[in-house]
This record gives sequence, structure tokens and C-alpha cells, in this order.
Amino acid sequence: MIQLTIHDTGDKFVIDGKEIYSNLNRKGAFTTWVKRCINNAELTELKDFRINFTSGVNKRKGRMSSEYMFTIEGAKQLCLVTKSSLAKEMRLYLIRYENGDAPKIGTDIVKRLDVPVDDIDTLELIRQSKLVTMSLEKTHKLELQHKQLATKMIETEAKADEAKKDAGVAIDYLTNNTKCWAAAAWASKKGYQLDSYKLSKIGLSLSKIARGRGLSITKIHHPYYPNGINIYPKNFLEEFEHLFQKN
Repeated sequence: MIQLTIHDTGDKFVIDGKEIYSNLNRKGAFTTWVKRCINNAELTELKDFRINFTSGVNKRKGRMSSEYMFTIEGAKQLCLVTKSSLAKEMRLYLIRYENGDAPKIGTDIVKRLDVPVDDIDTLELIRQSKLVTMSLEKTHKLELQHKQLATKMIETEAKADEAKKDAGVAIDYLTNNTKCWAAAAWASKKGYQLDSYKLSKIGLSLSKIARGRGLSITKIHHPYYPNGINIYPKNFLEEFEHLFQKN
């Protein structure tokens, strides 16, 4: 039986990816599974999902833990690309929740599904019909939530841009102008618009290449990055600039 919590977070990212993973009985590492599903479903960060970096540390890999929160639509897309009977059941579960079947318990909205999977297409038509006939009051509330979310996104992006610029300045200063750069600072300098997920992938690739060549990777402290920043020579980043371009 599916047991999934719809979190009352104040925005549209209401489903914890680890709960989806657990309910679908997937094997292997959660992070590997969720990144593969995000790629297969062509989901977009800050539209279909958001990554929260928690204060706890992932001891096995020595970095901050990350939490993947999905919209209901994003979670439904994960179910579609997973292609299993449990995934089909969870998609039906989410459609029934959108139809207003779930009771509200405390600060969370919880729906436990114990019914056979039936005509999903019919349920989807019912959901769309209910959305069309939504009350003006509920519509106004959703618009307000979207405006608040947009404001948060703008503030977050502004802080990220400021952090990237500060990181570039700090690196030049601390390395005595030897022209070494962090991947994020280099992307900002070259004008590449990359989100945290893509920058993380590039950073892993650069680190792997550098180790393979026997290059010493320098790590410096910076207030925006608790685990420090890997920096690379300018000519090394120029050689592998295609990693930034293809993302």
C-alpha cells in the first residue's frame, strides 16, 4: 500500500524524492536513481523539483546532504519513466489526491491508497474538469503562492550570482593572482547560465580528469561553500571548456 506525505511547505515542492524511492521499492543508491529519472523525464530544476542542501553532512562522501523535493506533476513524471506496477499505483494515488480525496492531518496532507488501479485516463479528465471549475478564492490563493515563489527564486538567484562573483574575487586574492578558478566562478566569468545540478556534474568531471592526470587539486575555504572550493589552473579549464558548453 502506498503511504506518501504531501508536505505543506508553502510552495509547490511538496513531495520528498526519498519517499517516492521508498514506496517504489527501488534498489541501489537513491541519488543515482533520482538523477537518472530526472534526466529521463526531462525535468527542470526550480520548475519540477528543487534541491535543498541540509546542514547534516554525508559522512560517506564527505559533503553536505541534499534533499530532492518534487512538485506533484514532477512526481507523476517520475512514475511514468519508472514503468512498474507500483509506479502506476503511485501515479493514480497522486491523481486522486489532486481530485481532493485526501484528508488533512496536522500540518501535512496525507493520503493512503488502498484501492485497485483502474481507469487513469478517466481520473485525469475528472481532475482537469475540477481545475477548470476551481473557485475564485482558491485561484487567488494559488496566484499569491506563485508570486511568493517567484520572489524567492529571484532572491535565491541573486544570492547565487553574488556568491559566484565573491568566489572569483576570493580565489584571485588567495592564490596571489595565479589565475586559478573554481568551476562556478569560471562559468560566471564566461557567462554560462548553469544551475547547481549541472555545476555539480561538471565539478565531478573536472575532478576525475585532474586526478587521472595526476594534477594536484587545491581546495580553499570560502564562507558560501562550507566544504571548501576546488580550484583549477586557467589553462586546464580552457582545455575542458566544452564541458560547460554542452550543459
